[in-house]
Amino acid sequence: MKFVGWLLLVVFCSASFTLRAGTPLKVEGDWHYPPDEFLDANGEPTGFNVELFKAVAEATGLNYHIHPGPWNEIRTHLESGEIDVITCMYFSEERSKIVSFSIPHTIVSHTIFVHSSSRAHSLDDLRNSRIIIQQDNIMNDIILSKNITENVMEAENQDHPGSR
Repeated sequence: MKFVGWLLLVVFCSASFTLRAGTPLKVEGDWHYPPDEFLDANGEPTGFNVELFKAVAEATGLNYHIHPGPWNEIRTHLESGEIDVITCMYFSEERSKIVSFSIPHTIVSHTIFVHSSSRAHSLDDLRNSRIIIQQDNIMNDIILSKNITENVMEAENQDHPGSR
């Protein structure tokens, strides 16, 4: 089962975003979403989205500070106006009511993996199933908004499914 979403370079929080001379933008990115965003061997943020953001910032002379962290915290910081920008976020109508999105740079497909003996062939086939999903990820939003199941196990990131 595949789901297509838009991966967006930069998200501006319209409620709090104003450029002030000399004040760096508060930017956050996911610290564990390779290859798009992650920490390198020195603990510095990197990945496709981070490097693309840095290149745009350099070309336009933006002053910024990137602070990496867990996705669920970053999303909360953006939605509450604590930060100015995040390096990427998947688009949804619901999210667009809270944040302003840039033009997308990548189209991403999401897949739900099921055991080979499963009869699940659509999202509706997963009703009342136990699902492991990254906390506050776009697929988590979809599963919850469609009331697929209440049996959701939230993981901090995709490498640690039992972390929440």
